[in-house]
Amino acid sequence: MAFRFRNTIRLAPGIRLNLGKRGISVSAGVRGASVTLGKNGLWGNVGVPGTGMSYRTRLSGSPSHQRRAARTQQRQNAQSRLESDALASFRPQLDEKGQVSLVGQSGQPLPPVQCQQVWSEYADRMASWLESEMDSINGDMDLLLNIHHDIVPPDSAIPDYEPEPFTEPAPIKPERERRPTRPVKPELKLRLWDRFIPGRQQRLLQAHEQAHTQWQFDLELWKNACLQIDKTYEQQHQQYEQQVAEWNYAWAAHQQQEEQQADAFHDQLDKDQSLIVEILTAELNELDWPRETVVDFDIDLNTRAVYLDVDLPEIEDIPARMARYGARNRRLLIKQKSGRQLREEYAQHIHGVVLRLTGVVLALIPGVERVVVSGYSQRLDEGTGHINDEYLLSVQVDKNDFAQLNFEQLEQVDPIAALERFDLLREMTKTGIFRPVEPIELLA
Repeated sequence: MAFRFRNTIRLAPGIRLNLGKRGISVSAGVRGASVTLGKNGLWGNVGVPGTGMSYRTRLSGSPSHQRRAARTQQRQNAQSRLESDALASFRPQLDEKGQVSLVGQSGQPLPPVQCQQVWSEYADRMASWLESEMDSINGDMDLLLNIHHDIVPPDSAIPDYEPEPFTEPAPIKPERERRPTRPVKPELKLRLWDRFIPGRQQRLLQAHEQAHTQWQFDLELWKNACLQIDKTYEQQHQQYEQQVAEWNYAWAAHQQQEEQQADAFHDQLDKDQSLIVEILTAELNELDWPRETVVDFDIDLNTRAVYLDVDLPEIEDIPARMARYGARNRRLLIKQKSGRQLREEYAQHIHGVVLRLTGVVLALIPGVERVVVSGYSQRLDEGTGHINDEYLLSVQVDKNDFAQLNFEQLEQVDPIAALERFDLLREMTKTGIFRPVEPIELLA
């Protein structure tokens, strides 16, 4: 099948666990951008190629994402704790029937008494390990079946321009240098007996006269030093006032430039197709996603439409077994899924994928009025023996119709029924068997 659209992104599977700072790279040479978790979810600052600008966009921070990330992190932490200490003396194993056995360092099964001791002393960690084993069998069914729980209302995640901070430090106000201590004027002290000792009074008078002369000299030096300190401070203060005026001017110019940049960004966001492609690509890269998925897309600003072709996962990507806790939560009950259950789960997943991608586009890109999503899969042509790409569904969604979904109660939304409310091309039986359809073409 020839690619219909110019832009391609490969969505990598995984739950984004890092709820602190992380970077988003939208193209080579763009400065790194940080993401912080706020009260309204995850927000990221991303550089706009070739402009020196960055924008702020809401990433995958829905309650469903928070629960998945927290559960995954808790499971990983519990597994690490179990491996760090408990596994020094034993190792749990799970067989195909869901039975748990414990073996020692030598690989030999532990006797019943020791097994009972392990289950008693390491109850929480064994429960976490068993839950992890159950999740390995069930796979990420919650994300597969409920991927549409993360959608947000139209226009609710339109990027905001992120102003560059004014980094020039403010001038530091000078401090007046402390004045030296004023010289103390000497005093003449003559005692009564100084007059009766020959020559003593005269010597004291001469010494006082010399001290007074030195004091006068020191006083002049002190006055000059104080004048110099005052003069220096006055010069520094004048320089400071000039620097403050220049700093205020630079700050005002920066603010004006940032306002102009913000206006330019919002103007670009409405008509610059390359910018919209970069932002949409960065946003899609941050989604919780269960299976690797290739998405080709195009943006038609003239008709205010976005087109996506989605290479859907295969039904073989749905876990074929399911597990639940058994007796006393010390074993698992493992069951093979029926063909019909697999088909129904696959149908719910691919409808959810289409709904989720539609929601991202309508929430992120202002001015888009409709989204056309077509999903295809690889199917065997029994007549030729070749694997061909066949479209399983194609839907056109208008923004106003999409806004009618109850975004506060998405767990009540059936993605299959939701897509049927729109202009949907699809041939699917009640048991989840798809027949190929022709995709919706670009609007004139």
